[in-house]
Amino acid sequence: MNKLLSMVAVLLIVFCFTSFIDKNAMPGEGLTEGYKAPSITVEGLQLDAFRGKKVLVSFWAAYDAASRASNSLLAAHLRKLPADIQLVSIDFDASTAIFEETVRLDQLERSTQYHDRNGSSSELFKTFRLKEGFANYLLNEEGVIIAKNLDPKRLHELMNVEK
Repeated sequence: MNKLLSMVAVLLIVFCFTSFIDKNAMPGEGLTEGYKAPSITVEGLQLDAFRGKKVLVSFWAAYDAASRASNSLLAAHLRKLPADIQLVSIDFDASTAIFEETVRLDQLERSTQYHDRNGSSSELFKTFRLKEGFANYLLNEEGVIIAKNLDPKRLHELMNVEK
């Protein structure tokens, strides 16, 4: 009988503490799926302006061939999809001229491309831990990370499932 009373008391205490949790609260900030993406502010861009839309954030630099190719492939693929997702590409080249020429050569839509002039010493670079490799993040309408490091095939799969 004492064990039963103890178990009921524990359950009652757990219920009391969990009943105060806000079920609509946003998840904490982080870099993995299910977490709200850290704030992104670059000259000409505030990610918060895209609330209510899915956003693919792609980090790249001309000196990093893999990230540059990934950015170009994703941009081309997004042109073929319905307009329910916004591309935001952020370049970390130290030179604005290199950024502009790369955008031109890769035939990227300029309105989706942003340049962080501080390169690898920028706060954004550090916040997203890009020294460990460039990445891309798919964010939902509330800015929560749905997926990371997507290729066009995986992006297409996710967009078809998300609808």
